[in-house]
Amino acid sequence: MVSPELLRRFPLFGGLTIEQINTLAMAAEEISVEPGHWFFRQDEELHDLYLVLEGQVGIVVELPRQEVVTSTVGPGDVFGWSGLVPPHETTAGAKALTPGRVVRFDCQRIRSAFPGDWQFGCLMMEKMAQVIRERLRDLRMEALPAYVQ
Repeated sequence: MVSPELLRRFPLFGGLTIEQINTLAMAAEEISVEPGHWFFRQDEELHDLYLVLEGQVGIVVELPRQEVVTSTVGPGDVFGWSGLVPPHETTAGAKALTPGRVVRFDCQRIRSAFPGDWQFGCLMMEKMAQVIRERLRDLRMEALPAYVQ
């Protein structure tokens, strides 16, 4: 468990009730990692969501002979949205680029609260949709120079 007060500091959790924040806190643990630590790899089943407290995490696409960091997330950012969004399969990997601290959320515990609090489920899925939207926008902007001459 992490402190609910820790979670309340992050805009991602804005709009959630105290009870919903407590549900998240009960399903969370803080972990420290070293550079090179893999949180998960591409095309794996995932049931965790991560919030970066300190450090940098690379979102990695694994090609046959190389790993490509397509984006970097840092303090206040979340990654591993596949843990909440069916079919719970990763579309990329995530690897620590620096020493860091993250909060790992057990999404199975979080998802089990949704039937009893449908508003919580709706809010969390809206928040994950916003994360996905921002990542797609960022990738599109980064790819744009390859098409503009």
